[in-house]
Amino acid sequence: MLWEQRYRAVMEVRDGPPVGEVAARYGVTRQSVTAWRKRYEQDGLDGLRERSRRPHHSSARIPAESRPKCASYGARTGGQSQCA
Repeated sequence: MLWEQRYRAVMEVRDGPPVGEVAARYGVTRQSVTAWRKRYEQDGLDGLRERSRRPHHSSARIPAESRPKCASYGARTGGQSQCA
C-alpha cells in the first residue's frame, strides 16, 4: 500500500470514524491502521513509508569460526547440514 493511502486512512481516523470502519474501507486490519497512526504521530510522513522487514541481526547465526566446518559437513552430506 502506498504511503499516500496510509496517510488518508490516518487522516480519516483523526476525523472521527472508528478504526475498524476505516480499516475495512482500505482492506487492512485495525492493527495496521493503529500502527500507521502511531508511526505518523511519531515520525510524520516518513513514518508511513515502507519499512524493511529484514531483521537488524540474527541471534541464530552460525559463528564465523564454525562456518568452514559446517560448509564441509554440508558438502559431505549432500547439503543436509544440521550444524549450529
